[in-house]
Amino acid sequence: MQYCCDQCDKSFEKIKSYTNHRRSHRFKKDYPTEKYCSDCKSKKSIDKFSKHWNKKANRYYPSSYCKKCTSLRSDIYRKEHPEWNKRVLKESYSKWKKRVSGEICLICGESRILDMAHIIPRKSKNRALRLKWWNQSWNILGLCPNHHRLFDNNKLTSEEYIKIKDKIIEANKIYAKIQRDNASVHF
Repeated sequence: MQYCCDQCDKSFEKIKSYTNHRRSHRFKKDYPTEKYCSDCKSKKSIDKFSKHWNKKANRYYPSSYCKKCTSLRSDIYRKEHPEWNKRVLKESYSKWKKRVSGEICLICGESRILDMAHIIPRKSKNRALRLKWWNQSWNILGLCPNHHRLFDNNKLTSEEYIKIKDKIIEANKIYAKIQRDNASVHF
């Protein structure tokens, strides 16, 4: 049986193809190119609004607020609700921690709890320079709490040390280059 579209006279063998095609005609309407912002009440082009995905309609819809008002509203909200900002910072830090460390202890493979061990300890007196390199991915090892304490106290066995030796050598090379570049600053 052949199915034919009323709007474009395209024919289909299967009913599923036909119904999917008919649905596509609903979204080809002429949408407005300008819109009023709910906050600043000014008329702006649709490009000035952020977009939100609607799963049912399977397309993006412009927000009620222009991008400028959206950022102002979020700044005001963050000032009024500092606990939200702390939660977001905590989540982003934990994601960064997992990404940098690899989510497992480099020595034993423990993944339930992970510490960030710094290869080059923070003993620099120049705070601005220290912040540039201290939390860089080359200076961090993902270790379980036991191996972190053993690493900090230089009590790792030779078998354990061999597993992280390459990363330590790389970090020491980068740190030596930083020291050469900033010879006037004392570490």
